[in-house]
Amino acid sequence: MTGNNLHIRVFFNPFAMAEYNISLTGLADALQQAFGVTASQVITSPASEAPASSLSPPPNVRIERAAIRSMVEDFWRSFISVAVTNPQIGAQTIQNFDGRIQATASLMVPENAKLFLEAVEEERDLLFNEYKRN
Repeated sequence: MTGNNLHIRVFFNPFAMAEYNISLTGLADALQQAFGVTASQVITSPASEAPASSLSPPPNVRIERAAIRSMVEDFWRSFISVAVTNPQIGAQTIQNFDGRIQATASLMVPENAKLFLEAVEEERDLLFNEYKRN
């Protein structure tokens, strides 16, 4: 595990935000003692609606599709709520989301970043297609 702090931003509707910094000092040791897991282990839930064209990650890489789907759905809801009435804010919302996704991917090893970005794009496509059908 690397890093000393976890920076969390919580977004509220409409457009309010709270930020928190949480110290990670000792977290790896606490996880090991409490649960017998090391910081290198990853726990995931089953993939939700992964497209057939999805690449299968290597055995040591896990993609949390449910979390990615939730993140993309949250973005989509916030985008839809403003894009119709204010296209400029809608465009800024897309740029902000893309920036957050790229920033998250930059914290990963290249192989994981590639899989993460592909999963996000697939979920965005799924949601867009669902929206078009409705």
